[in-house]
Amino acid sequence: MTLPTFTEDQAVNQIIRGYFGGYTYGWNLTVSRSLTYSFSAGLSTPERTLIEAALDSWGALAGITFVQTATGGQIAFQNSAAGAYTSMQGTGVNMTSAMVNVSSSWFNSYGGTIGSYSYQTYVHEIGHALGLGHTGNYNGSASFSRDALYANDSWQTSIMSYFSQNENPNTNATFAYLLTPMAFDIAAMRTLYGTPIAVHGGDTTYGAGSTAGDALDFLGTTNHRANVAFTLIDTDGIDTLDVSDRSEAARVDLTPGAVSDLFGQRGNMVLYTGTVIENLRTGAGADRLTGNSVGNQLDGGGGNDTVSGGAGDDTLSGAAGNDQLAGDAGDDLLTGGEGQDIFLFATGFGSDTVSDFVAIVDYIDISALTQIADWTALLALMTDTADGVSIATAEGTILLAGLVTSMLDPTHFLFTAGSGGGSGDAGQTLQGTTGSDTLTGGDGADTIDGREGNDSLSGAAGDDSIIGGTGNDLITLAGGNDVFVDGLDSGADQVWGGSGNDRLISRGGSDRLYGDDGDDVLMAGPASCIVSGGTGNDTMTGGIGADTVSDAGGIDIVDLGAGNDSYTASGDDATMGDSVFGGDGNDRIFASAGNDVLNGGAGRDGIASGDGNDTVLGGADSDAIDLGAGDDLFTDGTDAGADTVLGGLGNDVLTSTGGRDSLDGGAGNDSLTASAAGCALTGGLGNDTLIGGSGIDTMKDAGGNDLITLGAGNDSYTGTGDTATNADTVLGGDGNDAIATGAGADSVDGGAGNDRLTGNEGDDTLLGGAGNDTITAGDGNDSVDGGTGSDRIDLGGGNDQFIDSTAAESDTVMGGNGNEVMTSLGGNDSLDGGAGDDALTASEAGGRLAGGTGNDTLTGGAGADVVTDTSGNDLVTLGAGNDSYTATGDSASNADTISGGAGNDRIAAGSGNDLILAGEGNDWISAGSGNDTLTAGSGADTLAGGLGNDVFVFTSADAADRITDFRAGSDDIDLTAFAGLDSFADLSGHLTQSGRAVVIDFDGFRVTLDNVSLGTLTAGDFLL
Repeated sequence: MTLPTFTEDQAVNQIIRGYFGGYTYGWNLTVSRSLTYSFSAGLSTPERTLIEAALDSWGALAGITFVQTATGGQIAFQNSAAGAYTSMQGTGVNMTSAMVNVSSSWFNSYGGTIGSYSYQTYVHEIGHALGLGHTGNYNGSASFSRDALYANDSWQTSIMSYFSQNENPNTNATFAYLLTPMAFDIAAMRTLYGTPIAVHGGDTTYGAGSTAGDALDFLGTTNHRANVAFTLIDTDGIDTLDVSDRSEAARVDLTPGAVSDLFGQRGNMVLYTGTVIENLRTGAGADRLTGNSVGNQLDGGGGNDTVSGGAGDDTLSGAAGNDQLAGDAGDDLLTGGEGQDIFLFATGFGSDTVSDFVAIVDYIDISALTQIADWTALLALMTDTADGVSIATAEGTILLAGLVTSMLDPTHFLFTAGSGGGSGDAGQTLQGTTGSDTLTGGDGADTIDGREGNDSLSGAAGDDSIIGGTGNDLITLAGGNDVFVDGLDSGADQVWGGSGNDRLISRGGSDRLYGDDGDDVLMAGPASCIVSGGTGNDTMTGGIGADTVSDAGGIDIVDLGAGNDSYTASGDDATMGDSVFGGDGNDRIFASAGNDVLNGGAGRDGIASGDGNDTVLGGADSDAIDLGAGDDLFTDGTDAGADTVLGGLGNDVLTSTGGRDSLDGGAGNDSLTASAAGCALTGGLGNDTLIGGSGIDTMKDAGGNDLITLGAGNDSYTGTGDTATNADTVLGGDGNDAIATGAGADSVDGGAGNDRLTGNEGDDTLLGGAGNDTITAGDGNDSVDGGTGSDRIDLGGGNDQFIDSTAAESDTVMGGNGNEVMTSLGGNDSLDGGAGDDALTASEAGGRLAGGTGNDTLTGGAGADVVTDTSGNDLVTLGAGNDSYTATGDSASNADTISGGAGNDRIAAGSGNDLILAGEGNDWISAGSGNDTLTAGSGADTLAGGLGNDVFVFTSADAADRITDFRAGSDDIDLTAFAGLDSFADLSGHLTQSGRAVVIDFDGFRVTLDNVSLGTLTAGDFLL
């Protein structure tokens, strides 16, 4: 049996009367439009929250205020019994109380949030408590085929129905739980309780940024589920439906009473009768937007959208994508946005403005305006104004803002099928049939419409207009400036433009468009097309499919559009330069010779720019780019994609602004700049400039005089391939950097951070900068300054120079095998000259000096220095401070000169004939083996000559000195500085035996000779 389709009045009658046997039950709200409600003690907080949300959904549309009371509410809620049901009590038809029961197990099983089946259950049961029955005469369970009374009984029309959307075979709506009472429910409440004064009466936003203030706010949450359905009722204000945060294709009709598709569902939004929504914003999908009779603002967002304004003065925006916009009635403003847009005009369209018509991309569809037969007729309607080109038709006026008539030609318009679009000699109008036709025009401006079937259409000479129609067509345009427009079907057409400046437009299937000679405009449709510009300066636009685009020479403009596209240029010379935009998708772009401008757009693109001075923008996502020969410019997108760029021959400028890119300049004098994300920069051959960002960069170079700035971050630089004639400059900046130069004479400043600097070959200048640095100078005559911080430095081979900064930290320096000069100006440094004739100077803070092998010059500072030497004829000056000196490894042929200076010094000389001056302070001196000369200073010195024939020299009266190993007959004591001691006889009166020692005491001068007997001393032991 075929079920009837109920009107709203019939459905309302069933809901409030038919279900109750012809009686109408309800609350008496004539005095106060409010009802009280109460919760049983067993209801949890989540249950109570969901109940109150369900009450709100009824309260607004019915104009009823629900007031909570502790106990005894007119509507009582409980969860103690099984299942879900409502019982009502009253006097006659007037309800006096109702009890709603939804069990705890029901709540726990069907979800506890808005948008769940538990929420829908509460809304349904509250409907009973307000006087609504079911939409059919069923209760507890039902089958649509057995129990439905009318064809449109489902959740799409009423929350009081038992049948979900997909249980009803008469609706194509998808399954969805309900957020609100639906249209029949709203009408039933108004029949029972009258129409409320206002429902969502102000300026309300639904969806993203919702201000509805009830369960509809759920649509604005980021985690809302797609399978929800709802009815919007709004009585006043300037209102907005905003689903711009969604990517699914939407179909939205703002006509009151209309059903729309949102969130990837079908038929899940209903506008209640009389509801007027003024503004609509959709997202990235291929959306269809339809306005109502008032002035709408419709914004399609991204995607290939179809936007129709309806009546009223509308503002339409297609935004990004290949959009179709029709203002319809009223004075409308149309903005296509990025992409290939079509602006459609039909009867009664009003006075419309197209704000951004792009002549080489967009076109105007006036095929519905049958009174405009051809370009000649259209040209007669055009007038240049201060605002643009005005086209005054019998139906309305079109203003193409910012243009003049001379910028337009027939290829920018779609005329009525069967009408001419050419401007040459009088031509033919040929129309095909539903079969496969062969139509050939003459030498005039022909108009050929293939219509249905697999047709073969030829324009011959003249400026022809050809419409492929449906089917797989073969189009040969030959000579003239021709226009081809594909049908909207899926047929695969093959179009040859021939000579002339042709305009070939695909709108449906996977077409093949060949521009051949001339300056052509080729546009791919939504399917995957092959687009070949041929020779000439062509403009080619891809669609949303995976297009294959190519040209054979000329200065071309290419927009590949969405999809995984490819573009290949051939035949260009150095005078030509193409402009290519990849758009969305993973594109492959292969340019030829010439100075090209290439933009990969979004997606993981592969770009080869070929020869010429090219400008390449990687765009979003991770791209692979080969710039080829020429002085090229590369700029990364600002996203996090990791690009790989090879500069090739030429002086290239490569700049990363977003992700962790890998930039290789190749040969030439290149400039490479890293982003803040951290990059890999390779200069290659040539004099390169590498600039790091704030991230962790890895840099290297393969030869040339390079300038390297590492910047912030823990960066690394490695110079390879340099020769001795190269000289790099490396600036480390902040961060713990690792820098290794090549064979040239390089200059390195580690900057702040704990850096590792390696000079390798070449005469390098290395500055550690701030931080605790590790420096290896390598071979070559290097100059090293550790900078501030406690540094570890290995000067390596060569005659190196080390100069410490004035910082107080302590450096450790190893000299290597050259003749090093090491100077400490600040901290308590440790300097080791290694092999070679080195010069080491300690700072005033004190330090450790190790001369190593070779004839070294060691100079202490004002602090307490520890000085050692291995071998060689060394010159040691300890300076101020309590210093120590130890010689190891000297042979008998070595002769050191050691000056203790101020301070209480300890000096231990080695083998060889050493000259030792104690200086000021109470010094301890051990001369070691060899014929040494020990000169006491002004303090109380302790001297040991060691093996050999030593001379102890005393030059002034001072504190008591001591010789611990004087050997009579072998060593000498030099007292020539003292007047009055001219002979041994003069001295004998000043010699006394004191225990096991002999004391010399003369005029304030006193020296003790340990383990010496007075009787063993002779005149030969003294120099007087």
